[in-house]
Amino acid sequence: LEAPEPRDFLDAFCSDNPSPNTLWGASLRTTLHEALLRAVAPFCAELVASRTGGGPRPEDRPYSIGTPPRVVYPEQAAELLVGGLYVRLFIACGGGTELASPAGWGEQLLEALVQLSDFAGGDDAAEG
Repeated sequence: LEAPEPRDFLDAFCSDNPSPNTLWGASLRTTLHEALLRAVAPFCAELVASRTGGGPRPEDRPYSIGTPPRVVYPEQAAELLVGGLYVRLFIACGGGTELASPAGWGEQLLEALVQLSDFAGGDDAAEG
């Protein structure tokens, strides 16, 4: 999203429509939700304890998540991403996404495929 309005962000966040430049859906939202719950759980526990134990009130201070949790999405990790586009989804839509530099994207794709073949082939790939 470029310069999104809050409604644009919400629409994209709640969508289940994968496209060449967006791979997002219910399972990824669930993964993010669970990671955020784990990140705020200590603060929530502190809040509950303070209300039941009569201690200091953490709600009187602003909550800070600190370093945001790193969320890994297995669905995205399994995809080939080249120049900001998911290759499988780009092919599935018939290549209908406009590329700023088709030649540049093609070069990036070839480089990514060579890296994948080198990785898949192990040490033998470098020899032949």
